[in-house]
Amino acid sequence: MVVPLLEQLETIKIEANSSNILPDAINRFQEWAIIKHKQNPDYIVIQEVGDDHDKVFVMGVQVNGHVYGQGQAKNKRDAKKQAATQALKKLALIDS
Repeated sequence: MVVPLLEQLETIKIEANSSNILPDAINRFQEWAIIKHKQNPDYIVIQEVGDDHDKVFVMGVQVNGHVYGQGQAKNKRDAKKQAATQALKKLALIDS
């Protein structure tokens, strides 16, 4: 019952919100990775810049060793959201 619904996600275009960052981008990219590659994506810290009290994180999201997107923010969670949003745009699953 669930498998046919997940297979349909592949063809659904997702509309981005006005901020260009999807609040559920991490979940949506995870769904895509599981459907296409049968595994969860990995989020990696590419770079940390700044003092401990004012750090900026650059995060990447990858599946099977291929980086699909990158994000940069003051906290890891927002950087992950940006990376997932960029990955969804790259895959044409959302409008740019």
